Amino acid sequence: MSSKPSDDDLTRVLDGWVPGAGRGADVDPTRVLDGWRPDAAPGSARSDKPLPPVDELQPHRTPQRDAVEDATLPKDLNLKVSTRYSKWDTTDVTDVDAVWKPSDFVARAAEETAVDAGWQPGAITTSVRKAGPARVLSAWKPGAWVGAVKPVFDSVARVISTPQGPVVDTYPPHVLLALWAPQNMTTPFLDRWPLRALLSPVAPDDAGAELLKHLPPDAELWLAEHDIDWGLIGEAVLLHETGLRDFQLKELRAFVEAERQATWERANKAYRLPASGQPIERV
Repeated sequence: MSSKPSDDDLTRVLDGWVPGAGRGADVDPTRVLDGWRPDAAPGSARSDKPLPPVDELQPHRTPQRDAVEDATLPKDLNLKVSTRYSKWDTTDVTDVDAVWKPSDFVARAAEETAVDAGWQPGAITTSVRKAGPARVLSAWKPGAWVGAVKPVFDSVARVISTPQGPVVDTYPPHVLLALWAPQNMTTPFLDRWPLRALLSPVAPDDAGAELLKHLPPDAELWLAEHDIDWGLIGEAVLLHETGLRDFQLKELRAFVEAERQATWERANKAYRLPASGQPIERV
């Protein structure tokens, strides 16, 4: 061990050093430790030896491993992918069935999908809407009757008592149908009171065919989408249609009450009074 503590203790190597002493007045204190070694002989001078080359200071690196080839699946493994994922990226697959083959899906789809050789672009836009009778017009024209349809209630299920015990009876959805006589230039707007109205258990798409039953044989019909007072029409049917069954009366009364409430709320919110003495105006 060295007789001088500063020769072995790095933290005390500057003990006793003063500026301007030993190595010249212009000595740089930041380089006093250049060349110092813990195992240097006592009193040996610290030479300004250059640092070793950079490549000697590089850390030891582990040799790079050879690339590992991806493991392959057994040839006899047969996976079935759900058909809804068969044309999507495999990252979207969440369920796997172990029998399906892509070729099976393609063959089955070809068998189930009939191809119409006469199909033309745009045909799908007309096939979505159910075709109605020829006398139901797509646009109004003079001389056409005006009809309107309004859903009243969805399918209703009721428990009824029979000699054999309680039975659940289901009724189809119902709509209100209304008819106005052909309009002319002297009366271009629909009257508040329709000429005919009825409650019918038909689908909205079949409303035109149902209304044609109540028109002259050659009359044409246009289904309007006007702002119609359906509460008034429903109340008229309630007052005069004597053949309504209990469930029809109950549902139609509820419909009329809901329409009245909706009309009141609309009148309350849709108008305002700009100033006293002025007419109210629509918001």
